[in-house]
Amino acid sequence: MDTQYQILFFFAVLGAFNALFLSSYFAFFLKHRRNANYFLSALLLAIGVKIITSVFLYFDAGLSEAIVETGFSANAVIGPFFYLYVRSSIHDNTKVKTYWWLHIIPAAIAIPVIGLFYPSTFSYVNGPTVLSQYVVALIYFQWFVYLVLAAIILKRSFGKVFQNRFRSNDEETWLVSLFWGIGVFWIGPIVTSHTTYMVGALSFSIIFYGLLFLWIFKFRRTSGFFEPHVKYATKKIDISEAETLSIQLDQLFKKEELFRNPDLKIADLAYKLHIPSQRLSQFLNDNMGKSFSRFINEYRINAAKEMLLQEDQYTAETIGYECGFNSKSTFFTTFKKLTGHTPANFKARTK
Repeated sequence: MDTQYQILFFFAVLGAFNALFLSSYFAFFLKHRRNANYFLSALLLAIGVKIITSVFLYFDAGLSEAIVETGFSANAVIGPFFYLYVRSSIHDNTKVKTYWWLHIIPAAIAIPVIGLFYPSTFSYVNGPTVLSQYVVALIYFQWFVYLVLAAIILKRSFGKVFQNRFRSNDEETWLVSLFWGIGVFWIGPIVTSHTTYMVGALSFSIIFYGLLFLWIFKFRRTSGFFEPHVKYATKKIDISEAETLSIQLDQLFKKEELFRNPDLKIADLAYKLHIPSQRLSQFLNDNMGKSFSRFINEYRINAAKEMLLQEDQYTAETIGYECGFNSKSTFFTTFKKLTGHTPANFKARTK
């Protein structure tokens, strides 16, 4: 093996090792657990397996079909895991946890099923087979679809990063940068010949670890991206973005009356607004000066006051439930706290 191939082999194996190491770190060693971290761990694991199998196949086309098949399987789940990672990072939605297998299982079992019925598909002794080329094309098409889905979720973040309309936070900058890294990983094998298909994996390794080190040394001091935020890097969101969020929130509550849902969570509201939960919490706490529960309860109490004045056939308890409170005592306590009166006293004083 000459020097050129030795260097290529070294950096490829190093990239694979780092991916596997970081996969373990995000899965087992972070103090705080988030769905996004687990999806990032799985993504890095798939990338590491993909790179290492690509490296050995590049230098030894006579590898066993099982190893080649493993590399194909890893390649098939990169797109789904990247999409799930982006979705859970932006929306922080617990629903992702319940349906993630719908994206992963089909991709994970497709390759073993093909290998079971057509075992010669993954034999590269005489070069790639016709069927393997079709499988590769299908994997990369699937990968493209998931990149598009991730881009849709990141649409607002793209605008903030590239247009400077709003100030992007570090997590959004990271996700957009990672998107381009995955894009390079996807397009590398497509634009190069099959003899240099490792270029995608190597390019991604360089981009990803460059971004990671940049994050560690530049951004980590002021952001808790990989772990929940304890303090905001900057307190108030800038005026233009705050005004936009305020208008969007008011329109959303008037149109959909989300406050009537007693189980409404900040993650659900952030999902509707297409922003991270932390960003919405920062806006409510620092720009509006109120907690999420206070914000929701104000809408509930305003709706309750209207019903108390207009609906004589409903009891105060029923009105409380209609407006999103899950108990009579909570409704009465919150009403008194925000208005200074009980529901009955308020109704009597205003009629």
